[in-house]
Amino acid sequence: MSGKPPLLAYPALPDRLRELMAVREFTASSLIRAAGVPRQQFYQAYSEGRASAPTLERLANALGVTEGVLTSGDPAVALESTSEGMTATMPLSLPHHFSPRARAFVYRFLAELSEAGAMEEELTSARNLLTRPDNYTYNFDGRRQEMTDDDHLLELEAMTDAIRLLLVRRREKRGLPALRLHAATR
Repeated sequence: MSGKPPLLAYPALPDRLRELMAVREFTASSLIRAAGVPRQQFYQAYSEGRASAPTLERLANALGVTEGVLTSGDPAVALESTSEGMTATMPLSLPHHFSPRARAFVYRFLAELSEAGAMEEELTSARNLLTRPDNYTYNFDGRRQEMTDDDHLLELEAMTDAIRLLLVRRREKRGLPALRLHAATR
């Protein structure tokens, strides 16, 4: 019997790795180095969704999440934010047409809202506004046309600025404490 740990199949692993790598701004090479895993083992996880327990643990540690976050197909799994000690509950699944850059942008914004003290309803509302599919198509001469990645990011920036302003005004109106939000993008 070989001394190698068995490879287990995790159907959600490739998508989770891509999403978290985008959020954490890892390339494949930088994650391989940070996790200390052999290239072949990384690509088995990244492409095939197969990993040994030690590989899974190293990848999760390098990404700053639990192994459950990497392997879960449940979109309600908690995503640990990039700030030390902060955790935001937010969906890990975004529409498939979102590029890695767009996914990272949305995750950073939702983490910002969570860290600033946004309530669960505010996070859900922001996510729903940002992920509506009709927000990211143009209508020219009655024909729908998908936005480019750069146009999509520009649209996301504008929407997050509007959401920041809306949350500030709603909280003032309701007498709730102000959120500690970052300045608008422009």
